Amino acid sequence: MFDIDRLSQINTDHDTHAGDLCLMALGIRLREVLRKTDLIGRIDGATMAAYVPGAAHDDGMELARKIASGIQVTTGKTRFEVTVAVGVVAADGQTPLAQ
Repeated sequence: MFDIDRLSQINTDHDTHAGDLCLMALGIRLREVLRKTDLIGRIDGATMAAYVPGAAHDDGMELARKIASGIQVTTGKTRFEVTVAVGVVAADGQTPLAQ
């Protein structure tokens, strides 16, 4: 799971267009580092998730490092870096995903 840090504050400080650009930038970053067969979805607000079937926990951690490294966003004359909180869970193939 990926959560854009301080998205509501970005919306307040800049405007909702800046927040939308942050979400798009995260989506682009996810597409850059994930495989075409992986699934990406927006959970709510600032949170997105990816399902990366067949990836080992270490692979997930490496993907997390790449994504959490920060995203550059430019709105008109303003440029800022957005950080992303990331969590990784490895499924064992036995436990239902709902758990």
